[in-house]
Amino acid sequence: MIKLVNILDAALVVILSVFVCWAGAQNNGPVPGPTLPPPVSNVLFTGYQGILQAPATLTIPASGTTSNALYLKGFELSGILLPATFTGTAVSFLASYDGTNFYPLKTTTAGTTLSYTVTQNTFAAIAPADFAGVLYLKIVSNATEAAARTLKLSIRGI
Repeated sequence: MIKLVNILDAALVVILSVFVCWAGAQNNGPVPGPTLPPPVSNVLFTGYQGILQAPATLTIPASGTTSNALYLKGFELSGILLPATFTGTAVSFLASYDGTNFYPLKTTTAGTTLSYTVTQNTFAAIAPADFAGVLYLKIVSNATEAAARTLKLSIRGI
């Protein structure tokens, strides 16, 4: 009887050792492990995907209509704060997948360019869904700006 108990104890130790090794291998996760996406650039609050809101800025140069580019990876535009000196009465958008080649952003099958009517010194709420898939963004004023205009943007993680 004692030999049978010793044999069962030894068998149980072997079974538990195998299970612990197998369970440990299952809990180690992928090798080398998940990595975080790169931080969003040109954003005052540098962050990662999943952040609910973050501020960013774009500047339309003096005597210009088109802003510099913003790398949006993982974020969508949700609002624009226009300065009190903004000349234009509407803004439209240029989108890019590579940061080099920009195209008018169109959100309808009719081919209508996305445009928002804006006024000076106001916050324009923007439909974030219109910017799904946009990696790089420029904002275009419908009027030449007399001086450099900094637009404060609200972007949200997707």
